[in-house]
Amino acid sequence: MERPNWVLVDYENIQAIDWDLLAGSTAQVVLFCGVNQKTVPIEVLSKGLKLKQKLILEESAGNGKNALDYQMAFYAGRIAESCPNAYLHFVTRDTGFNALVNLIKKQTALSADRVEAIANLKFLNPVNFEEMTLAQRADLAASRLQKMRNARPKKKKTLLATLSAFFGKQLSEPHVEAVFQELVKRGKVIFEDKDVVRYPPQ
Repeated sequence: MERPNWVLVDYENIQAIDWDLLAGSTAQVVLFCGVNQKTVPIEVLSKGLKLKQKLILEESAGNGKNALDYQMAFYAGRIAESCPNAYLHFVTRDTGFNALVNLIKKQTALSADRVEAIANLKFLNPVNFEEMTLAQRADLAASRLQKMRNARPKKKKTLLATLSAFFGKQLSEPHVEAVFQELVKRGKVIFEDKDVVRYPPQ
């Protein structure tokens, strides 16, 4: 029997959400918003709401370091009780969830993993980013950075790591660097001295 997929998104950590990739799936999506995230972009909500009953919004119960992470872990425990054969997918860049994923797989009948982008979810048709042209990769990267808005990286090193995650870590460092240079060439990213990057007004 197919395992029900639960996608727990750390929206405080990941703002680039490809709702279109989830449109045809039966996955239940839970979007966790931090206490300081007063607004959610219209585009994120409008596309997310098309998932109808498959989308749940969860606001942070309090402020403080890792508060939202603990809330996500508690929610995962509730899923384990109500749906013991579920597959839990944590969408976050926070590597601290790796320990939770390992614990879930060792001590329960559930399956679990952590990914850094919706495109990397295992139950979706995998995207082969290596087959894309540089122009296609740059188009995709520019679109995802646009969705991140105020959460976009401010250092080149962090931006390169973000770009690598966009492409499911399929691309080599030189190919990720090529995407970065293409974004700079197009004026989507402004590269300054001392590893600082900026973005033009939208």
